[in-house]
Amino acid sequence: LHNNRHSFPTRRSSDLPARLTSDDLSLPALDAVPLGRVDRPDEQRQADWAWSPATDGHLGVIGGPGSGRTSALLAVAGQLARSAPPSRLQLYAVHVGSLAQLDGLPHVGASVGVDDLARLARVLELLSRPQGDPGQVAADRELGEGAAAPRLLAPLSTRVQRVLLVDDWERVAEALDQTRAGVLRDQL
Repeated sequence: LHNNRHSFPTRRSSDLPARLTSDDLSLPALDAVPLGRVDRPDEQRQADWAWSPATDGHLGVIGGPGSGRTSALLAVAGQLARSAPPSRLQLYAVHVGSLAQLDGLPHVGASVGVDDLARLARVLELLSRPQGDPGQVAADRELGEGAAAPRLLAPLSTRVQRVLLVDDWERVAEALDQTRAGVLRDQL
């Protein structure tokens, strides 16, 4: 940038790579998963970006149809599954079919389509209770029954990280509204 009095150099770090794999990223702190690389041009550096459900809280992935939201959620789920055994991490998915491929992961306690309202209600009840709460233990036991029920992945007394993945929020919310299940949408 130039003006009549001063000349300011423009700062530029090297370009971000066109493609990153998880092997390209450094291993983050315990209980965090590498998700990408951040360009920090003011500092003339790039840094690997990681997310920890326990310390960072909620993670939102926003974009239009075809922008990669589902792929991003699948990557998050895969990275989380690589970082912890099923006894320390449980994944729960709510979707319109897009996350069904997670069903093969041993970490998945439940993968629920919005068309299964009774099961969705049970999963949300389970996730809303503190771990170790007597009602939560009873909900765990109830969910562990039946072929379509979520899997109980850890002993009832064990504290585990539970992560809820919701894909295609617009279609999930619309489906719940159409079935008059707005209470479930509000719980999500």
